[in-house]
Amino acid sequence: MKARKFFAFVAGAAMLFGVGCQKESSDANSDAANITVAPETISTTIAGGEYELTVTSNASWSASCDQAGVEFTPKEGVGNGTVKVVIPEKATLPFDITFNATKKATLNGIEYDSPASATVHVQNANAKTYFEESFESGQGEFEINDVVLGEGLTYVWKHENGQYGYYMKASAFKDNAAKPSESWLVSPEISLAGATMPAVSFEHCHKFAGTPSEELTLWISENGGQDWAQLTIPAYGTNYDYVFVANTIDITSYAGKNIKIAFKYVATTTHAGTWEVHNVKVAEGDGTSTEPSQPGQGGNDTPVEGDFTKIEAVADLVAGEYVIAGYMTQYVNGDKTFDWTNYPYHFWTGAVSNSANTGSNSDLRTVNGNENFELDPNMSAQDAAKGQPAIISIVAVDGKANTFYVKSGDKYLYSCAAATNRRMQLGDTPTEWVASDHSKGGIVLSSNQVQLGTAGAQYDLIRSYKDSSAGSSIKHGLVFFKQN
Repeated sequence: MKARKFFAFVAGAAMLFGVGCQKESSDANSDAANITVAPETISTTIAGGEYELTVTSNASWSASCDQAGVEFTPKEGVGNGTVKVVIPEKATLPFDITFNATKKATLNGIEYDSPASATVHVQNANAKTYFEESFESGQGEFEINDVVLGEGLTYVWKHENGQYGYYMKASAFKDNAAKPSESWLVSPEISLAGATMPAVSFEHCHKFAGTPSEELTLWISENGGQDWAQLTIPAYGTNYDYVFVANTIDITSYAGKNIKIAFKYVATTTHAGTWEVHNVKVAEGDGTSTEPSQPGQGGNDTPVEGDFTKIEAVADLVAGEYVIAGYMTQYVNGDKTFDWTNYPYHFWTGAVSNSANTGSNSDLRTVNGNENFELDPNMSAQDAAKGQPAIISIVAVDGKANTFYVKSGDKYLYSCAAATNRRMQLGDTPTEWVASDHSKGGIVLSSNQVQLGTAGAQYDLIRSYKDSSAGSSIKHGLVFFKQN
């Protein structure tokens, strides 16, 4: 009896340790895709040029970027290789080149598609910086000029270290009321001696402003602040979130001069916005400014008409023209409840938020309505400004089951950063999306180690999340309305 017990113990121990060794051995997945590209940075000028990259990989790979006119020879390959990159004259700098690799790999006896990626950063070789202030440790050398300080206010601008990072914040809202105010955040004098094409760049976000382009503005002076000229801020945010939007403004006409720049905040009796600004820089540019966009800018403006069939399962999804929607009837955020019971479909308007900034959160812009594409009459003005549901092209990828390209107009939808939450963009490079059924209904699209579905949120509900967090962040799949 003792012998049997001992034998059983030894056998059990052998099984236990055997399983442990087997798991450790099988987890060492040496056949996973990998790729490196050298050099990791290209320094070029507005004249452009030809550059050589060395690719080291064990997989099939392809090169892409959003900068128009960039040429790759070859554009794709297998294993190690050399790629010639031609950058056109007057390319917008900086930008990134992405190499995506994929191969079949095996883990624990299961075959899967193993992805990998590498990025080459293309920068301006002549990018001299004349002034820079991140506001990380305070307001720096900036001065505050309170022209009008609203009743009961002791300040408008102040430095903050909040949940969105470091910034200078302006607000004239107190005691549940807007306080009419005017306050300037003024830089020290900046020398542009030797500059050829200087530019001002910064990031900002805002909420609650009446008309952001009139109340949140940027100014420049060439005589020490005695006289000011307004600079047009090309890109504003949605005016109802704190997602930073990047701007670059060409000031070539001020080359060789001494300048000051200033952020001017205005509050009225009806609106006192909150404005956050950081990462201010004056540096050599390329003679161009950020493409203009305005708060609430949307995509399609034409109402949807015609017959459509609702599709919520991958088995029914085929190539064609669609309206794509997220689905959610209610969202609770703290003590606030957003009820969309009668208008639960959150239709994509064909545009993405923060399209000028791939480093900030960017989601598919949505407006909510019902199955007949009738929009919620009680939606906010900011949402209403996004436009109408858009017709989106779903294009099948030859030879790959449940794999599609997603096109808004002539642009392809893609995630600009692998395994990173909320980095959606539209570009010229075809990008594959794999469709699968979501456990709570609808269809999830996957690409570049992210999944696209319906998120629990107040606005722009179609969002992407990296594979590791998609399970908790995506509450429902997407619903596809196919045009008959």
